[in-house]
Amino acid sequence: MNTSGFFFFLMFALVFFMVWVNEERLFSWQKSTCSGFAKVKYVGRLNPEISEASGLTYWNGQPVCINDSNDTLLYVMNQQYEIEAKVGLPQLKNFDWEELQVDDEGIIWVGETGINNFPHKQLALLGYHVQEKKLEKLLIPLSVTGKQKVLDFEAFFWRGNQLFLFSKFAADNLHRIYVFEKKGSVLRKNTEITCWAEGHITGVAFDAESSTVAMATYGRIFIYKLNGLDFQPKACLPIRHGMQMEAIAWKKPGLLVFLNEEGHIFELEL
Repeated sequence: MNTSGFFFFLMFALVFFMVWVNEERLFSWQKSTCSGFAKVKYVGRLNPEISEASGLTYWNGQPVCINDSNDTLLYVMNQQYEIEAKVGLPQLKNFDWEELQVDDEGIIWVGETGINNFPHKQLALLGYHVQEKKLEKLLIPLSVTGKQKVLDFEAFFWRGNQLFLFSKFAADNLHRIYVFEKKGSVLRKNTEITCWAEGHITGVAFDAESSTVAMATYGRIFIYKLNGLDFQPKACLPIRHGMQMEAIAWKKPGLLVFLNEEGHIFELEL
């Protein structure tokens, strides 16, 4: 075998090994201890004004929530999840707001990415600058192509100036994650990666301190360690009361808060 032939064989073997390792990891993840139910603490119920919570985050230690549709308010709550203030976002329409996150600069971001009432042709994030009381709009450079009929995303988070946007649906449970870089007032697509999670991804929470990602689906929470762009699976936690979770956040490192569609509030300590 000549040198070029040996090099080609070596590269082929390396690629085959990497694919095999990844498939084995996915296979073991799918067959891992995703049984029984996680021990959660029932906290209470949201004010009925928050009729369908689709996003939850913490700003300056206080929980903030949004409705899936109808109003254009940020609901600021106390530690007992009672509404303390309502921040109106004027000149906007809430067709289907999804996800709520705070970036490193303290900007509160709302995802204009759902498909209630009509499918989006252009996705966007709405950023509320709390101190200046002003709005910023970031267009997400993704468009409907080929056989893809709609764009539907219910989960994203920020890591520094990187935006991670999660596809809700995946026929094989291998979800696409689109990674963008924010430069000024523009998002530029950086790369596209995949992550296995059974079911529809309806919410996500990122703890920057531990680089831990909690991903909500219908009835399960998946825990990952984010190493660079590699989502390393750590735990699968079935949730008895989690059917249709659409809002999840880290209250502090190791303590998750999540809401189901009926407005019930739960805590989960890892």
